[in-house]
Amino acid sequence: MAVRADELFTDRAYRALEIAQQEAARQGSGFITTGHLLIGLASGNEGTAIQLLRAAKLGPESVRQRMGDSRVGRDATARGGNLSIGAEMAVQHAHREAKMEACRRVGTEHLLVGLIEARETVASQVLNDAGLKLSYYRQHLQTARQLAKATSAPGYGTTGGQAPVGGGELDVVAAVGQVGSAAMAPRPLSGAAVTTVPTAPSPPSAAPARVPVAAEPAVPSEPQVPPVIGEILRANEAFAAAAQSPAPHALPKRRLAVLTCIDCRLTGFVEQALGISRGDALVIRTAGASTAGRDDVIRNLCIAVYLQGVEDVVVLGHTDCALTQFNASDFLAAMGTQGVPRSKIDNADLRGWIGALSPEDARNVRTTVEELRRSELLPSSVRIHGMLLQTATGKIDVVC
Repeated sequence: MAVRADELFTDRAYRALEIAQQEAARQGSGFITTGHLLIGLASGNEGTAIQLLRAAKLGPESVRQRMGDSRVGRDATARGGNLSIGAEMAVQHAHREAKMEACRRVGTEHLLVGLIEARETVASQVLNDAGLKLSYYRQHLQTARQLAKATSAPGYGTTGGQAPVGGGELDVVAAVGQVGSAAMAPRPLSGAAVTTVPTAPSPPSAAPARVPVAAEPAVPSEPQVPPVIGEILRANEAFAAAAQSPAPHALPKRRLAVLTCIDCRLTGFVEQALGISRGDALVIRTAGASTAGRDDVIRNLCIAVYLQGVEDVVVLGHTDCALTQFNASDFLAAMGTQGVPRSKIDNADLRGWIGALSPEDARNVRTTVEELRRSELLPSSVRIHGMLLQTATGKIDVVC
């Protein structure tokens, strides 16, 4: 028996499909494109998908403006049904996404994933231009679900690992074709946001009663992803597509560990200056490249030596280090402005706890090298070297 759309889709997703069909009729289109589906999603009032679309400033009217009258790629034609080829792909992707999560129904979050994944379509262009790419969306969705679970948000049901209603891709595409099939007459949509949606047409009397479905969870108000995280994810998507990972748990090829400073000017600079590539060495970064008050440095070096086969350690200091100019009064004042009292540092020697350095750069390197050589946790067979990096030029000098 054919699966009805109101059994296969959640209430919100069903409404989105209805609005998509109304939008197609309003525009005089003979079939629904991914652009119409995106307008249907953007017309919702709540849920993870609508939160993301709102954050990207994608309301119904803005989607209409972005898509215009153009039909691109797989949205230009249909196979004979009421969906473009691209819209068919999007619905099928959404169905598979719901299956992978063992969800009872295809929800709006699954439809949005489907639109992102349906390449060469109007919706994928609009979503990509707005920065809504798959990696970013999946991270946001995971965060939203964790928040929903933490607050015991009701309604996100699964079938105990069973497949959702509807067994195959043809079922889900055919079910979409039933949405509002009694009429394709255009219905006016109000402005940039649709707050009310006509009730779905009643199924034939011979059909079984609609299966009650728990509504999609209303995700509690969650912090928007900071812009810097969005930038990182967009850059990472391109990077990960081309990057090749080394073998898991590979040992450093040069059997080398480098202890250097956390100064942001050294990020990516140290490796170039030393001529080391990915997989060549372990790089440990700590303020001032110092062991002062830091057991974690010794712990990391023990792991490097006993588990990673490191035989040489380079202590790489650098010129113009901020810790050579450390001012305790300024530091405590900055703590106070953030509401953290001095008493929270359980150490009378603040300069020692911070690891304040001498104005003499080479002397600081020698001090760290001597401390490592004296450590009872590191074997005498490990060679400890001291070097100094000129921050401005990248030139390296051997200190000891």
